[in-house]
Amino acid sequence: MSCDTVMLTDSNCDAQVYPCGEFELVLSAPDPDKPIREATIRHEGQPIHEDVIDFTEQDPASALIRAAIAKLGLDDSSGLKRFVQVVMTIATAGAKWRAAHRVKSSARAVPSDSAAPVVEEAPSEKPIAVGPESIDAFVNRWREKLEPNWGHAKFGAYLDELLIFLGQPHDLTTTGFECLLAAVNQSLKQCSYPVQTLPAIRRKLKQMAEVRREREKALRDRTDGEGQEVGTPSADVPARFVLLSAQPKPPNASAEDSSRIGILDRKADGELITNFEPVIEEDLTLEDENESQRVFAGTIRLGETTSPFRISAEDFASNAKLQEKIFAAAGPRVEIRCKPDLLRQAISTISTAVIRRRTTTSFGWTKDPQAYLVPGGKITAEGFQPAGSGDDCRVDLSGCAMGTSLDLRPLPAEEVKQLKEHLVADWLPSHDRRVTYSLLGTIAAALLYPFLNEAGRYTLWLSGLTGTGKSFQARLAQHFFGDFGGIAGKVQTWGSTANYIQTTGYFFRHALYLVDDYKPSANTQSQLTQVLQVLQAYGDNTARGRLRADASFLGQRPIRGFLVSTGEDVPEHSASTIARSILIDVPQQPKELARGQRCIAQCGRYSAITADFIRWLLVKKETAKFKRRFQKLRGWFYRGIAGQQNDLRIASNFALLAAAFWLAAKYLGEVWPGWRKEVKTFIGKDLIAVRDRMLGAVKEQQESEVFLDTLRELVQWGQVKVTNHHVDNTKDHAPTIGKIERTGSCQAVFLSVAMALGEVQKNLRDRGRPVLRATEQTLIGQLRQDGHLLEEKSRNRRLDGQQTKGVLLPLTVFDPTVPTEGRPSAATNGQVRTMAAAILMPRSATPTAVG
Repeated sequence: MSCDTVMLTDSNCDAQVYPCGEFELVLSAPDPDKPIREATIRHEGQPIHEDVIDFTEQDPASALIRAAIAKLGLDDSSGLKRFVQVVMTIATAGAKWRAAHRVKSSARAVPSDSAAPVVEEAPSEKPIAVGPESIDAFVNRWREKLEPNWGHAKFGAYLDELLIFLGQPHDLTTTGFECLLAAVNQSLKQCSYPVQTLPAIRRKLKQMAEVRREREKALRDRTDGEGQEVGTPSADVPARFVLLSAQPKPPNASAEDSSRIGILDRKADGELITNFEPVIEEDLTLEDENESQRVFAGTIRLGETTSPFRISAEDFASNAKLQEKIFAAAGPRVEIRCKPDLLRQAISTISTAVIRRRTTTSFGWTKDPQAYLVPGGKITAEGFQPAGSGDDCRVDLSGCAMGTSLDLRPLPAEEVKQLKEHLVADWLPSHDRRVTYSLLGTIAAALLYPFLNEAGRYTLWLSGLTGTGKSFQARLAQHFFGDFGGIAGKVQTWGSTANYIQTTGYFFRHALYLVDDYKPSANTQSQLTQVLQVLQAYGDNTARGRLRADASFLGQRPIRGFLVSTGEDVPEHSASTIARSILIDVPQQPKELARGQRCIAQCGRYSAITADFIRWLLVKKETAKFKRRFQKLRGWFYRGIAGQQNDLRIASNFALLAAAFWLAAKYLGEVWPGWRKEVKTFIGKDLIAVRDRMLGAVKEQQESEVFLDTLRELVQWGQVKVTNHHVDNTKDHAPTIGKIERTGSCQAVFLSVAMALGEVQKNLRDRGRPVLRATEQTLIGQLRQDGHLLEEKSRNRRLDGQQTKGVLLPLTVFDPTVPTEGRPSAATNGQVRTMAAAILMPRSATPTAVG
């Protein structure tokens, strides 16, 4: 039934008449110059109560309601509906009357025990217009929604929605509020639910307002300086899921009940769906050079223990991964009493104060590069700048156990100077200068190589017998980029898988990355192959591609650090890997025990030297000069090796080390008076000797050289057979790989490369050595490039009665004593056999054991 609230004028008196169906509300004033003082409700033209209500004596709305109840005997739904319409007409008319006649607030005050509660809201919020039609629709909607036999949780949700409406700002008067509550209680009685009293409603709304104010204050305190708040909760919307620990406890609750925690589900009659309370506190966007990832971080409370909790967005969406992460964080006492989907929904609901932040794994130089980012802040020309609320992005390395130790911690200038004196007096003289100077230069190279776009990174390889101190020195050097727990602290080793080594190195961007203790004898053939793959990928700044379970692409994670490796040996049969390295032999010498102890005591502060060195580079603008110095040194190193295998790559590696060491020595110059002389000796003498020795190692490790050396050994020990060459201990079953023949006036060996390569690979595997990473065609190409072939193309020969493809090798390849141009024109069978023996004899006097 609609209500017309248009004001009419009664001709019999100075009154305002408000019709509402068969009812009328009459407001009159005895004196036209005074405010309206009396009110009457008429039904079919007759007053429904005998006494005229005086506004100054008592609350008019309450009196009219009592009069209407007494007159109409409202005990059915139709009467209740008419009553609601009448009361709402009174409420609307009263609001208009107060505005028109400026009735003072004291004249319409209601007693405290019957006043409608008002939830404090911001002044800017616009009140909700409430009229008879909207109230009528609200009551009808609630009557239709209400059903009997609800559980406690569902009935509580019903009342929560009522509180939401009543807690909103509106122009509803006390009369309208009481009318609405009466209508709702009438419906509750019909469904056998307890009625809600006005004082109880007032207390609940007041509690809601207080809770909201407390949450807003907590959020303001929490977000101050911590980033952007993205999860602001609405206190006016009672959530389905709540934390048990946040609920008020009854005064007579036992200690056990008071200490219980978990997540309550109000729609399940208040049942606990967990015995723990997981709360997400941070929503992190992790950004790096190759991919971005979203991670949620927070805590899990179980009993008296609170554990950190961290999970990626992808894992949070996975039922199995979510449960796995919860158990991993909180332990086996976790109880999940609902489906994972519901648990995920509950966690999202109770995490009402989530801070949104951007983080990065890009430890090191910015893109400018005018700053070096570290977890605690950044280093610029002005010095160390701690992280603050204004930072757009912070370094977060928590995704890597080793990476969490990376940090540069500044110290006062006087303490930095004392550390510099310690390095010059204790660390640099604590071992052979080729070892410590190379490590110092590599520390600087890790910071400086990003300023070069024409050189790759090298691997500094410290090799030597056990006990020479190579690991001790390398671990000291690692502390220039963070506190790794001293000499016995965190360190990566070659015993880890290749993927783990590569992924960990991804976090060491623009920093020294140590992989310790390479032991070929302790690794399988597969592990040795993986080591070579890691070194090759590092030198090329690449990584193995990866796919997710759904076949989507994962970003590559190459090693971004500057690799330092230690071991008793270096990888075999990989000339390209050695060419990407600088090999330093660590000699056995007396230990500097006193100096070593002082280094152990101070190494936890070495990162302050690196921080100050970065500041010094920026202030002195040395990064711009570094490229020119590198180019000059590269030309100088190249002149002595031009034309040899990997000449330019080796020259670039040594130039990078030399230029970086020069700058590091210059930085220490204020406490190192003889630094220029030391630089000249190290670059002009030591590095040249290391370079020349490396060239020989590269040559020896080339696949073609390893192939020929191994083949000689197999012939010597009768493991393979060459026709026209007889060895007393040749096995009867030995396969034939070639034959001695005459080519014009020259004696040569026709060799089946396929047969020979198969036997060489088999022998290498049997001896636990890495196989050759070369195909038949690659091997022939290397032999041709080295000038070992008499003919450019392969040819076919009959070998053991079968046509076989092979190549011709001259005698000089095997026997350097044969003159290059002195080729005999003829030879007897005995001479041929003698030549073959000379050709196929191993280079070493002591043959290597087979198998």
